[in-house]
Amino acid sequence: MISSSIVALFGAMIALAIVPSISVLTVMSRAATWGLSHRLATVVGIVVGNFVWIILAIYGLTAVAENRNSILAISFASALQAIAKYSGGGYLIALNFYGKILQLNGL
Repeated sequence: MISSSIVALFGAMIALAIVPSISVLTVMSRAATWGLSHRLATVVGIVVGNFVWIILAIYGLTAVAENRNSILAISFASALQAIAKYSGGGYLIALNFYGKILQLNGL
C-alpha cells in the first residue's frame, strides 16, 4: 500500500470516528451505567475490532485482486465472508444473552 493510500485511509478513519454512531452511543451508555472501567474496555474493543476489520478487508481485497481469475480465490473469499458474517451474528446473540443475564442479576 502506498503512502498516499495510507494517509487517505487514516483520514477516512478519523472522519468516521468523529461522526456520532452506534459505537459512540454504546460508549456513553457503558460510561453512564457501569463507569470508567467498562467504558475503557468498550473503547478498546471497538478500536481493536475496527483495526482487525480494516486489515482483513485490505488483505482480502488484495487477494481477490491478485487472483481475480482464480475460482479458488473467489470461493475462499466467499467462505471467509460467510465465516465472518456468522461469527459476528453469533457474537451479537451471545452479547444479548449476556446482557439479559446481567439484567436478571441486577448488575
